[in-house]
Amino acid sequence: LYLGCNIRYVDFLEDNTLRAMLTYGINREQIVADNFNGYAQAVTLPADPSSPYYSKSLAARYAYDPTKFVEFLGRYGKTEEPIRLLVNSDDSVRLRIAHYIADAFSDYGLPMEVIECSSARFQTEIYNANYDLYLGITKLSANMDLSAFFGPWGELSRNGISDEVTYSLCLESLANQGNYYNLHKAVADDARIIPIAFFGYAIYATRGLMTDLTPARDNVFYYSLGKSMEK
Repeated sequence: LYLGCNIRYVDFLEDNTLRAMLTYGINREQIVADNFNGYAQAVTLPADPSSPYYSKSLAARYAYDPTKFVEFLGRYGKTEEPIRLLVNSDDSVRLRIAHYIADAFSDYGLPMEVIECSSARFQTEIYNANYDLYLGITKLSANMDLSAFFGPWGELSRNGISDEVTYSLCLESLANQGNYYNLHKAVADDARIIPIAFFGYAIYATRGLMTDLTPARDNVFYYSLGKSMEK
């Protein structure tokens, strides 16, 4: 779960210093506690927090800090018009989170309004750049590849997010996992995307045990056809 910035058409978000300050106004721990019943973890870096790629010391630099957020806002100024946060209203959890974020930013002095739209219209509005920020969800591969965000013509490189330097760091990280620290620092400092939470999956068996279960990401029983519960 993350915020994506429209940096191509929104003057306020062209400055990476202003984008980066948004991370301090998001109470991720509260969002996770209120909405995910233990099936998500708050993150400030775009990776699974239990993976070796995730630096907790680096992540702490970008954690929720409303005092720092207000200080940044006073130093760099405010936008005259409310920031438009686009959200897919078909997802009730995402909708609730979007309103929570918008209310929090507005309370801190940065006006924000939620633009609700259906799933089909959400994609159209993204394509037409009719937003300032959008609340998005995506799935990362096991190696936490971010190329789709920052690569040329990447599937998630929407409205100015793609970046040659960050894309090069993506490739370096895939070649050598020791470079993930540099990649994640660059992503957090530039703030074209702002991570919020990372989701997990779980399987519970209350009356037996299913052996040799190798679930796919979207179907926990993908490789279980023909198997039966052991007593």
